[in-house]
Amino acid sequence: MRITSVNAQKKQVFNLNETQLIKDSFIGLNDNILNSNDSLNQLKALYKLAKPTEVDTYLQTKYFPEITDPTLLEIRRERGIELCLEGFRFDDIVRWKRGELMQMEWNGMYVPSLDTPLDLNEDGVLDVAFYKKLPTKVAGVTYVEVSPTIAGKPNSQLISGETSGELTWLNNISRKWSDKQYYYPIPAGDIITNPNLKQNAGW
Repeated sequence: MRITSVNAQKKQVFNLNETQLIKDSFIGLNDNILNSNDSLNQLKALYKLAKPTEVDTYLQTKYFPEITDPTLLEIRRERGIELCLEGFRFDDIVRWKRGELMQMEWNGMYVPSLDTPLDLNEDGVLDVAFYKKLPTKVAGVTYVEVSPTIAGKPNSQLISGETSGELTWLNNISRKWSDKQYYYPIPAGDIITNPNLKQNAGW
């Protein structure tokens, strides 16, 4: 959800999901400070009730091996899900110093078979089918082509197997991380104006 605040000078957008996750991170890192005010104690009680008690070993091993706190792992997972496509992911990865995650394959849902319409939300209505050669269409179903090329050009959306597998995205482009990307380059004009400035390493 977004709330827009408008005044005469500028327009500011508040993302309530982002605000909630910042608060959750703060509580997760500072559990010991919630000890005096009644409202904070109520918040602490709710937090304790929902606090994860076991580490998600898959999430830890594959993405965040340095994190042992199950709450922080869950917060990081939730940021990736709740804020998907909202422009926060790169900044999160840089802040957590996990730039190498940018090199991982972008994969998605598992497709059990081609040409077979799927009911994604289990409401009894067929939603989508994936194909390499367009089958006879079923009314109301969205068809997505996953063949290697479309009209002679590389297809950005494929599946990992021949007839089934996870969806993959943009495997036709190179993804290489350099540690210099943890910093932005200082504009050349600023360095000329102020010779005391030194360019960030790698730039």
